[in-house]
Amino acid sequence: MRDQQSAVRHRPRTIQDRTDLTERAREILQERTSSPSLTIGEVAAELDVSVRTLQRAFDACGTDYSRERADARWAAALRLLSKEYTVAWVAPWCGYRSASHFTKAFSNRYGTTPGRFRLAAKIEHRLIQRRFIDAVRPVPTRSPEYFRRHKRYNEDVRALQRLVREMPLAAQEALAQVRRPERVVYGRDKPWPRRVSTPGRSRAEFDEQYSRELEALYWSQEYASLEQETRLASLGD
Repeated sequence: MRDQQSAVRHRPRTIQDRTDLTERAREILQERTSSPSLTIGEVAAELDVSVRTLQRAFDACGTDYSRERADARWAAALRLLSKEYTVAWVAPWCGYRSASHFTKAFSNRYGTTPGRFRLAAKIEHRLIQRRFIDAVRPVPTRSPEYFRRHKRYNEDVRALQRLVREMPLAAQEALAQVRRPERVVYGRDKPWPRRVSTPGRSRAEFDEQYSRELEALYWSQEYASLEQETRLASLGD
């Protein structure tokens, strides 16, 4: 009886220890997704435990090394594609030797190509950015600029709907996984990026640089999210 009580008393601590070990192993896998030859022995050595101890930790959490390694790679791939990195750049970063090998593996897992996934994430981000600009730089209703913004927004909405409609459920869930949060409100007293033209630069290069500066400002952690601001406003009412 005494031995049974001792076993029950120590079991939660053992489970917690194995869970913590699994989380530490996941962090290592996430940091080293570009290493195609990373073995469980190397991860165990970095954690200063035996391979068998690490395997038991994975088993206690209902997973194994191969699954965790694959999940870490795919999470990195989705994150990089959503940030509009090219397939040729993402493939080696996620441990694949070629873009074609990565594209085939991605299609088998999500049922769509990485290029189409990247395009859907790009349009979705652009819609969020357009809503942000409308919130901080409103224009008079029924003005030419108002109709221009409205037209471009609707075009993006239709394009995104077409892409998502053709995606299987796995790809839609992956897109939701990397969806960026809506961020507003930018302080009116804060300086906006300056639109400074440089001789020799094309309009496209100029717009691209300005968009990057605006995006860096847009995703800054200094500003509250729209969801949080709405919640605070409702509490104030």
